[in-house]
Amino acid sequence: MKKNIGGIMYCLNLETKTAEIIKNEKIFENTYEGTINIPSQITYGSVNYYVTSIGEEAFYDCNHINSVIIPNSIVNIGANAFCGCTRLTSVNIPSTVQSIGYGAFNDTGIYNNPANWDNDALYLSKCLIDVKIPLTFEIKVAYTIKESTRLIANSAFSRCIFLRSITIPNSVAHIGDWALDCKNLISIIIESNNPYYSSKN
Repeated sequence: MKKNIGGIMYCLNLETKTAEIIKNEKIFENTYEGTINIPSQITYGSVNYYVTSIGEEAFYDCNHINSVIIPNSIVNIGANAFCGCTRLTSVNIPSTVQSIGYGAFNDTGIYNNPANWDNDALYLSKCLIDVKIPLTFEIKVAYTIKESTRLIANSAFSRCIFLRSITIPNSVAHIGDWALDCKNLISIIIESNNPYYSSKN
């Protein structure tokens, strides 16, 4: 069931009493601007719903948003959720988030600022969002993910077609779909004391 509550469009799950933020298809009614403070819980018809997901393209092309505050109730950020939010320069990703879809932060103020990239990788709140390794055999055939990283977003390495080896620290608890989908990848090294994954996986 789709409902606009407090200016944000949701899809309500009547069975699980959870809510997902979805794209407002009525583009001309889209008034998202400034700081978006996503609530952890909403109420509709005297029933409380926990907001657990930011859906695919939920805030797509909302280029008047400057910052987003995400609550600890969120476990999923969908593909292209904030894509095209060219003025978005601040966002927190709580430790409860377990998956981040492909392109979730593409073409945002964060993504487009070279100062936010570290060694050709974009990290946000201990999450590896994207990696754009130069497409040559000579440069960076191996990559080591930063210590303390806890999540690798979906398809994070998908453009690294000449990457041969990836080293994953013991802090990584969530590896997204197709995150390590590199055409020429032959070695995935996971630190031996990682409690979630091993090189045998």
